[in-house]
Parts: sequence; C-alpha cells; structure tokens
Amino acid sequence: MIVSVAERGKIRVVFCRSNPLDPDPRVEKEAAALSRAGYEVKVIAWDRTGELPEQESRGGMTIHRLSIQADYGRGLGNLPALVKWLFGLTKWLINSRKTYDVIHACDFDTVQPALLCKFLFGKKVVYDIFDFYADHLRATPGWIKRLIRRLDFLAICWVDAVILVDESRREQLRGSQPKSIRIIYNSPGDIYNEIKVEGEEKEGGEEKVARQHEFGKLTIRERVDAIVDLESFHEIGKLAGVGEYDEQGNLRDLRASNFVFGTASVDGRPVVVSGDDFTVRGGSADASIPMKRYRSEGLACELRLPHIRLVDGMGGGGSVKTIEMAGRTYIPELRGWEIIVEHLAVAPSVSLALGSVAGIGAARVATSHYSVIVSETAQMMIAGPALVDWASLGDVSKEELGHARIHTANGAIDDAVKTEAEAFDRARRFLSYLPSSVDDLPPTIENRDSPTRREEKLLSIIPRNPRQVYKMHDIIDAVVDRDSFFEIGAGWGRTMICGFARLDGIPVALFAENVLYYGGAWTADGCRKLTRFIDLASTFHLPLVHLEDCPGFLIGKESEESATIRFGSETLAALGQATVPYCCIVIRKAFGVAGGANHKSGSHHFRFAWPSGDWGSLPIEGGIEVAYKAELAEAKDYDAHLAMIKERLNRVRSPFRSAEFFEIEEIIDPRDTRAVLCRWVQLARRALTTERQAFTFRP
Repeated sequence: MIVSVAERGKIRVVFCRSNPLDPDPRVEKEAAALSRAGYEVKVIAWDRTGELPEQESRGGMTIHRLSIQADYGRGLGNLPALVKWLFGLTKWLINSRKTYDVIHACDFDTVQPALLCKFLFGKKVVYDIFDFYADHLRATPGWIKRLIRRLDFLAICWVDAVILVDESRREQLRGSQPKSIRIIYNSPGDIYNEIKVEGEEKEGGEEKVARQHEFGKLTIRERVDAIVDLESFHEIGKLAGVGEYDEQGNLRDLRASNFVFGTASVDGRPVVVSGDDFTVRGGSADASIPMKRYRSEGLACELRLPHIRLVDGMGGGGSVKTIEMAGRTYIPELRGWEIIVEHLAVAPSVSLALGSVAGIGAARVATSHYSVIVSETAQMMIAGPALVDWASLGDVSKEELGHARIHTANGAIDDAVKTEAEAFDRARRFLSYLPSSVDDLPPTIENRDSPTRREEKLLSIIPRNPRQVYKMHDIIDAVVDRDSFFEIGAGWGRTMICGFARLDGIPVALFAENVLYYGGAWTADGCRKLTRFIDLASTFHLPLVHLEDCPGFLIGKESEESATIRFGSETLAALGQATVPYCCIVIRKAFGVAGGANHKSGSHHFRFAWPSGDWGSLPIEGGIEVAYKAELAEAKDYDAHLAMIKERLNRVRSPFRSAEFFEIEEIIDPRDTRAVLCRWVQLARRALTTERQAFTFRP
C-alpha cells in the first residue's frame, strides 16, 4: 500500500489534470468514487476557456481551476500557456501541501510538479496514464517524441504507483522497464482498495470480501454502485452495527450491519435500493438490525418509489443461533410484511437473487413485480441442504434444490441471467417501461422508428397449412418499435409470450400465443403467467395488446389434472377486470373459450384480424366428424361424403363472412399492423387514468 492509516487517519487526495474537469468524465468518475468511499478529494484542473468558476463543490469533492487560456488545436503553439499552467500548478501544490497526502497525476504535464512535491515534502504520487503523451504529438519531429517518451518512462520509474487501463500498454511498459517500474494497477479502484481509511465500510473483512470475489460475486456496495446512477446513492444508517468498547467506553471495533439501503436514482428517476451484505454472517438476522430492513420497505412505500432489492443470503431471516442470542425462541409473525405487500399496489419492485437465497430471503425475491436470478452464482430455496437432510428428504446440493433452471421453469422467478451485470441491466430495463408509482402514467420516449413502417415478410409469415407453425417473436419484432420488446418469464408457461414493448414511443404490455409450444394452446402454467402479467399491466397503466393465435385450452388428461380450466377462467376474469385499454389482432386461430380472449368482456375496444383469421367454437377439422356423425354414418362413401362436407363448410369459413356481420370489426393487410397499433396507442394513451384499481397485485 502507498499510504497507511498510521501515516494519516483520513487520506486526502488531490487530482491534477491538464484538461478542465467538466468535459473529462473519467476523472470526475474516479474522484467522485473516492469521495463517496470516504476520502477527502480535491481536483486541480486547467481551465483553458476562462469561462468556468474558479472553485466549486460537486459530488463531495472540491474543484479548483487555474484559468489560463489556450487553443486546443495549436499543439506546441500552446507552449507559453503550458509553462504558465505548470508554474501555477506547482505553486498551488507547494502552497497547499498541508491539505493533501496523495497526488493523483492524470497526465504527463502534471506528473512533473507532483514528483517535485514528492522529493521536497515526501508526498505520495499515483501516475494515472490515460495514454502516452508522445502518441498525441503526431506532427512533432521524431527526436522530440522520443525525448518526451523517455521522460515519461523516467517519471513512471519515480512515482509510487502507476495506473494504466490499456492491457497491451501495460505489457509494453513492463517490457521497457522491467526492473524499475513500481506496481502497475489496472484501475484506480485496484490501488485505492489497498489504502486503509479510518471509518471506511469494512464489510465482512478482507478475507470475506476476497471470498465473495472468488465466487464471482460483487460486494453489496459494489452492486449498488453498478446498478444506480453515478454518485446518486445516499446511504441511510451507515453507522448502524454492533460496536465493541474497551473499559473506558472507547470504541474498539464496529461490525457493520449486514443490510445496506438508501435512496438513489436510476436513469434519472428516484428509487430506494437495498441489499444484503453476505460477507457478514451470510446476510442472516444474526448480524442485522431489523429496523433498517423495515425502514427501507417503509420509505419505498411512503415515498411511493420503486424498490430494488439485492438479495444475497437469508435476506434477514434468522438461524438457530438467533435463539441463543435472544435468550428465547420466538413465534414468527412476519411483522412488516404488510408494507411489502402494500408496496406492490404503489410502486414497482424488483428483486435480484445474487447468491444462495433461502427462507424469508426467497420470499422477498418472489414478492415483487419482477425477479431475476444469476444462474452462475445464485440459488433460491425454501430451506438449504442441511435442513432437507435433517428432515430425511434426501442428500441434495444447493443446485439441486434451487438452481435457476428450476425456478425459471416453475415461475417462482421470472428470468435468469449469467452475470450480475446482466441482472442489473434487466432491472433497469424493466423499470424504464413503468411509472415511478401508480400516481403517474408510464414514461414515453422519443420514437425514431416510423409508425407507418411496413414489413413485407408479414405477407407470407403465416403458413397456409393450419397445422404448420411459425415464429410469433418475428411478428412481434416487426410491429413494435425496433429493439423495444422486453420479454418477461420466457422460461415458463411457454405457450404464452408476455413482455413490455413500445409503440411510437409509448409503453405497452403485449402478450401472444407461442405456436411453437402445443400450437399456442393455453396451459395451466401459461394461464398463471398471463394472469399475473395482465394484473401488472393494469396496476401500472400499460395498455394491453394481444396478438392472438389460440386453438383453445390444451386438452387431454394432463391438462385436466393440472386444473387448466380453473387457471384459464382466472385469466379471463383478470382480462375482464383490467382497467386499461385493450386491442387484439387475430393473427390466425381463435377457438373455444380461450379463443374468446380476443374480446375484453364489458369493453368497447379495437379488434382487427389478418386475412389468415380462422375462428369458431371448435376447429372444423376437429369437430366435423362429431357434428355430422349421423349424416356420415348413412353415407355410402364415408370419405367422399366427409370431403364434401369440408368443402361446403370451407366456403363459409372466410373471415370476410364474419366481417359482413360485424363480428370482426376490420380485416387488415398484415403489413399495416404496426400503423394500426401506433394509431390505436395514441388514442389509448389519452384514455389512461391513474385511478387505483379495486384489487391489488399479488405475487
């Protein structure tokens, strides 16, 4: 480490950069991250425009600027201005030497005054090489470039540490000066993680943090930084924990609470974010302060803000050790659970399973509007292997109990991803379609995809043979705004496709039958999935779009045993109770009770059909021999008479016959589907209200 707590109780860092700070996001991000971690940060920058304030505070850091005007395009013509800048920087560093411990030099210009202060006053110097300075002097004679590069390498050999992000450049640097150069770090985070700061977030200690990283998992504060906007996290209850005091009452050590929460912003909108610190007692109640978790849920509900839960471990649940600590057993009451349930009717909640999640932690994942599990590092289970083995229910591993493939196939978790970064991205995308609370309408965005775009492939995408399948996803992608479809729960209830999309920049909730599975027939799981999705759309005021190709409920023994008709009736009830505008495009089939979902009971809504539309109480092919059983029995030539009946029925099968009786309002050219939907959604948006629905969302 380059600075220890023995040298200075609180590390003070000054960043030096020849470019002004404002257009330099990397410097600003690094300095802000250090400030947020508890360092005292100053930035000294060169204002070449003369238009920026001399001093300001921003993001927990103090910015000082030396105003020396210069023209970026003049190259070495700026030499007089450069000399003035170096003289001014050196003077500032000397006069302010008692206010900092480390100089973080961000370029070749600033490392020289920094080294002077190192030799004169013993200051530590970190050289953060954005790039080799000589590489930018393209019009300069070769001998000058070689001289500057040599001076650059000499500076590198004298500083205390080097940061160089570019991997190829790191290898080049090591090859040039293998014996003289100090440690080369990949990022500022690598070096400042080695600096011990009094009062820093200790988490579970270096060994526990290293173990967390070894398993490919981030720590809780790394996760928070990764999912929220830069510098936006304000932690609440940071000092909460279990303190150890000596006989004089002086604090000797503090074991921080293993639950972290606060307010932040995601894409500029406020949220509450909370999470378990698995490095402290595995996220269990043994090391938690229950009021912190209770307060995080309460604030999200009372402030009517989205809540992002980063669940890793017990999620606040206790272990047997809790009994000894409390000196008694306790009867579980789930106090405060009503707030979590109430929040489902107030604002969006997203739960991410980022580790081995069990007990009440698993319930926190499931009790949300959207949940994601990291398949490579996380599992979710009601109880772990040890308890299962004690109950004589088998010797099983965590993966056998709670792997992502299990819970994304049964609907306990919506989606699985491979990395935590993907989980954070899906959480942000999910929230982008929804309002911050039920008091608002979903946010719209600028649409750069023509509402009248026509896809020629839609003319031939439906096979003439009604028993042949096609990809419904291709139709969805062709009619919604480009790259806007966000599917939810793709791994379960696969006969049904559910997801958010945008039409002309307006968020909608879209569902469609997936004919690749059972021909799109409604199954028990598909109905469960769709009911939940319809309730989600109704809660957050998203217009519903149905692209229908439904042969009816799945029939057969397995379907009857899984109570398909019960769950299907529940879905139809949910659709009828939905409080948002509804539009259906009948792509091909609409048969039986389930096929009736082309219409929202008690509603006057838009409904269209493609020329490939085919509907009825039963498919003709399946019901003809039952309906004409007696007539066929009397026929001399059974097959010929059956063919004659089919031909007779097919003559009246055309969807245009239904349109004549206004049983279908309009039959459209498939290529016009996007234009029709974009026109409808503008009208639907006007009809949306923020009235709270009579029932609340249930997980």
